[in-house]
Amino acid sequence: MGKIIITEQQFKLLLGEERLYEQIPYGDEIKGQSLYHIGSIPTDKQETPGAIQNILSSVLEKGDSFPLGNIDLTDLDIRNKMRFAGYLDAFHQASQYGRGDMWEGLFAGLYGGNLTLSDDSEFLAPKADVLLNGGRYSLKFLNSDRENPVLGNMALARDAALGELPTEELEYGADEPLYLIFRNTDSDLYNFKESTLSVGFEDVDYWVFAYPDTDKQNIIFKLIGNDGLINLILLAAERSPTLISRPKNNIKNQLRISYKILQTIPTEFVVKFPTVSAGEYQEYERLTPTETKAGELFGKRHDRVDPDILQYIRKNPRPFIKRLHKMYGDRFDLGLTF
Repeated sequence: MGKIIITEQQFKLLLGEERLYEQIPYGDEIKGQSLYHIGSIPTDKQETPGAIQNILSSVLEKGDSFPLGNIDLTDLDIRNKMRFAGYLDAFHQASQYGRGDMWEGLFAGLYGGNLTLSDDSEFLAPKADVLLNGGRYSLKFLNSDRENPVLGNMALARDAALGELPTEELEYGADEPLYLIFRNTDSDLYNFKESTLSVGFEDVDYWVFAYPDTDKQNIIFKLIGNDGLINLILLAAERSPTLISRPKNNIKNQLRISYKILQTIPTEFVVKFPTVSAGEYQEYERLTPTETKAGELFGKRHDRVDPDILQYIRKNPRPFIKRLHKMYGDRFDLGLTF
């Protein structure tokens, strides 16, 4: 009959065993290896919210998301710091369109929201991206705090406003680009502008304009209610019409505003991301001799095993083996006693 006996001294030696200082990869290789082991945050916006909320459920005292406001992710444990640092790197490497989608998934995940359905037919031209606490949020991600944001194509809203107020539109030309109409300070056009904005933004309760900070280490975002943004646009059209920007690619009915309008929004929040050094990635991947042996238990799949699991086996050998024995019962009967 075999018997597993680990003395207190041996147990202390196992727990205090030094990490191996063998040659471990540097740079992107070690980072990629770590993210492979711990499981990185998916970049597909449909999958991101659930993954982030699953992570936060294990680190937050209440719930699986943060209240809307500032967030500091630098206090997380090393595994989750690596996850969010890796996500930020992928974020900056994505195309501009990709960053927009990733920002929607990230925002929904951090704050406990849900993505809107793309076929939402309740509204004429839906623009909301995230549902959060009963509110509908339209999210825009900009390359910097000096990029002029595009608020969307307003063709359907313009037609609807034209149907209600045909006189003004016909007088100033049905084919006139929308931005030129908004730049026209004639007071007779005010109702048309207001109606176009109200119809075009009818499904939005809040707007979120985000951009990276100077070091691209954090994400800053401005938050404003829909009525507040409409008022800012109408005020700009009346007093500083050039703040209604020329559209990209000369799209006739695109509405684009100057970044200077965003600068007047007082509510601003920061999502602070962690940084992880090459040394921290290396330390996470570094194994003790016993952990290396524990990895061999997994055969050809040893390189897939998270170092955290191998450390658990090293620190808890008896419970680990006992659970295996209990799980397999007679099929695992090697004559061992515990």
